[in-house]
Amino acid sequence: ASRYLKNITERTYKEHFGICPIVTGAVWYFLSLRNLPDGLKPLHLLWWLYWCKTYNTEEVCASFCETTAKTFRKWVATVEDLLGELDVVSMGVLCWLFSLLLTPIVPLCLWDT
Repeated sequence: ASRYLKNITERTYKEHFGICPIVTGAVWYFLSLRNLPDGLKPLHLLWWLYWCKTYNTEEVCASFCETTAKTFRKWVATVEDLLGELDVVSMGVLCWLFSLLLTPIVPLCLWDT
């Protein structure tokens, strides 16, 4: 997936992950404020988003993400646990503010239209 993601449009990104890159960045920012486990990367957040969007089996998702099912399961579960600990209201407000600030540059993308 990492090779594939280098040259995709925002539309394709949203089709794969369900949210736009700006909101993904805001979510990663909130995660990065926590004490993250060694080895956790933004790519693992993309894995979780892809799994949530497609709800494929671990084997299928792992194949798309070019990793093993065991590694995929480990990082998706880690991201899911970390996201469960976040203050959703604050995160939602920040994502909304990001979209307002960047609207002249990037189309509003909080909601998948």
